Amino acid sequence: MLSKKEIIKICSDYSHFFKQSIKNMKYEAKGIFNSEMLLLVALTKHLNVNLIIESGRSRGQSTKIIAENFKDQKYKIFSIEFTKYSSDIRIAFERLKKYKNLVQIFGDSFKILPKLISEECVVLIDGPKTGALNLTFQTLQNPLVKAVFLHDTYKRSLNRNRIDFMFLNTFSSDDTKYIDKFRNLDKYCWIDLRRYKNYKDWGPYRRGNRKMASYFSTLTVLFNTTEGFMKEPQKSKLSPKKPKKVLKFSIKNLLSGSLSKLKRIYLFPIFYFSYEKTYNRIKKIDYKDFFIKWLNIIRINLKAIFLKRVIKDEYS
Repeated sequence: MLSKKEIIKICSDYSHFFKQSIKNMKYEAKGIFNSEMLLLVALTKHLNVNLIIESGRSRGQSTKIIAENFKDQKYKIFSIEFTKYSSDIRIAFERLKKYKNLVQIFGDSFKILPKLISEECVVLIDGPKTGALNLTFQTLQNPLVKAVFLHDTYKRSLNRNRIDFMFLNTFSSDDTKYIDKFRNLDKYCWIDLRRYKNYKDWGPYRRGNRKMASYFSTLTVLFNTTEGFMKEPQKSKLSPKKPKKVLKFSIKNLLSGSLSKLKRIYLFPIFYFSYEKTYNRIKKIDYKDFFIKWLNIIRINLKAIFLKRVIKDEYS
């Protein structure tokens, strides 16, 4: 599992080549920003895979960046788009027709994408907007998928809330240190974006008059590791030398630091049933399995509250 520091270093090491690949490239509305795409391109290079699959092409902004960075014929790029007849598709076709190792496909990603996974790969999901997380669950079932990059995962969105709750091995492009280092890549994205009538008032951390908790739409990478879903949270070691201080700090936790742990307890049933129906696609819930896992979550988080055990944040 890559740490936050390692991910930023990987992106930093590749940033020079990335800047050259997007030089003089015009940004098209509905596309993923350059700083977000750096995350995908750099980690894909690091994971050393030769197959890249994209779901959701629109005007081909992210597709073109992928194609520019993976021109070598050893790479295979598949881009899936549901809508076949629109002005966006004509724009994408003209922008992408010169790339010989890129195949543009039309249809339902839920049916097409699994059939394209023939070797180790990464997957970018920028569509369908409705059901994107379900498609992510389905895709991560295949061990050949090393990582899924899911777009539109800005803070406080439904998909982001679910990801933060369900998965441990993730990293998002709205991380403060990441943005501080790579936001300069988006200078011309903002200029080009504001030329469109619907986006002229948009900017970092805002959409018109509405403030956003994230820098922009945000790309999140979910690493497909053996730990899987809802791994038991790790806990710091509790020193037995000074039991009186344990009580002192447990009271402090009860007053200030327990809300996030209580939230894990009462939200678990919601996410469990959602996960079972979308990821495992089962019709009948195994309530015994549910109660065992829920009791385990309760046990872990109550210990964290009363015994000053800290559930670690992977990127804290």
